[in-house]
Amino acid sequence: MSTNYTRVVAFLLLLSIALHGQTTAQEAMPKADFGNGAFDEVAPEMQALLQLTWDGDNLTIKQDWAERLKKKRDVVVDEEERTKMIDEFVKRGLPEEQAVKMAEQLLTRGINPFGRNDRFRLGMTGRNESQVAVDKAFFKISEVLGSRSTSRSGGRISFSNAAMAGEANTKADDLRFNFRELGGDQRTFELSENSKGIFKFEFSFGELFVRFLQSKHGATQLIWIAGDKVNVYTGDSFSDFVKRNPQAVEKLLLPLMNRLGIEKPISRRAPEVLSAAIRRLQSQAASGTEVLKGLFKDLDADNYQARNEASEKLTAGYDQWSAKIKEYSTNKELSVDARFRLKEIIEENSTDNVADFIKEQALLESPDFLVVALEFANDQQKTHVVKQLEKVTKQSHGTDVQAWKDWLKANE
Repeated sequence: MSTNYTRVVAFLLLLSIALHGQTTAQEAMPKADFGNGAFDEVAPEMQALLQLTWDGDNLTIKQDWAERLKKKRDVVVDEEERTKMIDEFVKRGLPEEQAVKMAEQLLTRGINPFGRNDRFRLGMTGRNESQVAVDKAFFKISEVLGSRSTSRSGGRISFSNAAMAGEANTKADDLRFNFRELGGDQRTFELSENSKGIFKFEFSFGELFVRFLQSKHGATQLIWIAGDKVNVYTGDSFSDFVKRNPQAVEKLLLPLMNRLGIEKPISRRAPEVLSAAIRRLQSQAASGTEVLKGLFKDLDADNYQARNEASEKLTAGYDQWSAKIKEYSTNKELSVDARFRLKEIIEENSTDNVADFIKEQALLESPDFLVVALEFANDQQKTHVVKQLEKVTKQSHGTDVQAWKDWLKANE
């Protein structure tokens, strides 16, 4: 069945849903056949471009492309390439000291204006950092598929080759990415967020049509059309949507996004989230002034493990200790190494997505999350989770996870 035919059928079904409500009851979970093609080849490159995050209880597209480019640490700088670039800058009248700095900054970002991709690199002049980062990601996607051709006009960038075509509009008030395969299964998908606050993800392949919509105020709907079967899942926000439709999220929506290279947002059940939340509860239990002074002292311990453990505990308790950590980061009574560790902790927490997620979602005040954390925690950690659960719920079920689950179910 052609993609155009599928879109016509999908439009008519969507119109029916809009006029009459859900057309098919949420029965068995639909089969998840996502097809194959060029999208699979470039999924890792897509992931550098398409990342989702939380905005309160809702989804949004991360627009920190420039920051991601700056933070890239796995770039190996070729010494010969570095020397040639410095020479080129000096020839163009740049003082040698500035030429060295400029060459290192560009090469650690994977950019060489004098290398084989001259026209593409030099064409970035005058564009802001986000646009440069998106350009670079698009160029890489195109290159993986055997083409190095991209074109730009205003806030738009596009490419097209025998396997795939793509277009991006990176204007803040109308952010939109469109991709389509030109061979194989000829799949298409769109990811967008507009000035009205509407977030949309759409995918089509053969008889499968998927649309995920989130309104400005958070109302969320996933429509999954496979042939003549229509499944509709809803929520008052994305957070509520996940809670109401865990199977649709874990077995349909997120696996599809993952196949396309769209990096999913942090999940409440992610091990890194559970571990960070438990560490925070442990740090709250050890929040006295003497404990804090002891941790600062341990940063200068002779034993590496003791220094490392002190860093981890200070990181976990950063929210409540941030003022003291900032104060001690310039305290010359501590060694240079200890102050450096504190500055690293400050920097890490200024862009810590997991810590921000825990705070924004108020997870330490959420009984259902704390029960999951209790199940995840080891024997030493369970005491801290139970204490928080009892504080939040005014209930007492100790470390009995099933008793807590029964209580949650009874109080939904």
